[in-house]
Amino acid sequence: MSLATFGTKAFTVSNKKIYTLDELAFSQSLNTETQEVEGGKPSTYIKGVNLITLSFSINLDARFVDVKAEIDWWNKKMLSQVPEIFTIGGKVISKNRFLLKSVSTSDTIIGKNGRFLKAKLDLQFEEFASKGYKKDATSKKKGKKDKGMSAADIKALEEAMKNVN
Repeated sequence: MSLATFGTKAFTVSNKKIYTLDELAFSQSLNTETQEVEGGKPSTYIKGVNLITLSFSINLDARFVDVKAEIDWWNKKMLSQVPEIFTIGGKVISKNRFLLKSVSTSDTIIGKNGRFLKAKLDLQFEEFASKGYKKDATSKKKGKKDKGMSAADIKALEEAMKNVN
């Protein structure tokens, strides 16, 4: 049985392979807003629950894995922008998937011929509740087209410009 999984990637310990996660950290918080109250303490408006963030590190060792291949796999996974289910001890930690947002490599030891012997990966994830969309600041209500400036607006602008000169 795996210690943990992220999609198809399993964290395991066996006679031939040690592939574990270290320094596992979770964070969950409320999204709140403080509202001023005249003559009293401010009130707190609770907007909802923020997304869960999680992070951990992986110590890679060439005796058990291809270090460079693992670094490449995690970077490709991040760039794919595909969220995955995360489990610990066979149990999902959220009904939502997690998006790999950051991959950092450190403590790298490179041997002869450029072979990666050791490295530490630091990975950061964020819960993926639903796909968002880019907000267009200039977009108008559905069904209404922006017709530009009205004739009256143009005339007023021209008059204002005459006064500036």
